[in-house]
Amino acid sequence: MSKLKYLVLLLPFLATPIFAEGVPPTEESLKQLLAVTEVRKLVDGMMNQMDGLMKNAVQQALQGKPVTPKEQKILDNMQGKTIALLRQELGWENLEPLYIRVYHDSFTQDEVDGMLAFYTSPPGAAVVKKMPVVMQKTMSEMQTRMGPLMQKLQKIQQESIDELKSAQ
Repeated sequence: MSKLKYLVLLLPFLATPIFAEGVPPTEESLKQLLAVTEVRKLVDGMMNQMDGLMKNAVQQALQGKPVTPKEQKILDNMQGKTIALLRQELGWENLEPLYIRVYHDSFTQDEVDGMLAFYTSPPGAAVVKKMPVVMQKTMSEMQTRMGPLMQKLQKIQQESIDELKSAQ
């Protein structure tokens, strides 16, 4: 019976580390993490790149075909509306609560504290400083790959359409 008493007395102390690791992060610490990692700046930078990506996508879709001034005006209008909608829906005011919710559900307070310690250190600050360039280069590389990929996808789509027509 004495072993059982000791076990009962020790159980809270043994279980404490398990529960301590699962403490959810505070909203304040998450906002601090988002600020230190400059997530807003990354989001804003991606939004700015979307404009260039859209222009390139339209040019690829046209496949070098000339457009009339009236058609160009329609395309420019579409692009303007699309970018405005993206900025509205994917602006920081709408994304910050999403980031906080996802981070809250994904990380513990200890993990957030560890990330804060890293990102406020010189190596962490270097990562934050260089990440926009890394993202820009990545987007550029992806854009280069998208042209040929889109052509291959269109070919598959056209072949499937042709097969469907011949199967009727």
